Amino acid sequence: MRLRLLELQPSELFLDRDSINFFLANRRLIWNLNPPIRIAYLLGLPFKYGVIEGNKRLFTLYLLGVKSLDIIPEEIGLGYEDEYSSSLKAYNHGIRSLSDLRRKIVSRRIYALNCAN
Repeated sequence: MRLRLLELQPSELFLDRDSINFFLANRRLIWNLNPPIRIAYLLGLPFKYGVIEGNKRLFTLYLLGVKSLDIIPEEIGLGYEDEYSSSLKAYNHGIRSLSDLRRKIVSRRIYALNCAN
């Protein structure tokens, strides 16, 4: 299935600059790291597709000018809150697409502090 990057709901409030720079310098690793990039088709939420795994890699693809990608989303219902709660939290904080993360790139230290909360 072909999905546009900007229709994906991120699941992070911030991204760390070092990780983004790493993937920009090592583009082949975007698809070759485990865990793999995971996108979910989310039923009953205010957004259709949520990022479960791979926010930094998908954001790097966005920076590289990629507009869409071929990926099969997993179907997840409301009973699997642990899978989509981070996407819903980001949505409620005003992060509605990967482009919104452009203003949320921080140092690794700030990232670690914010992710601990």
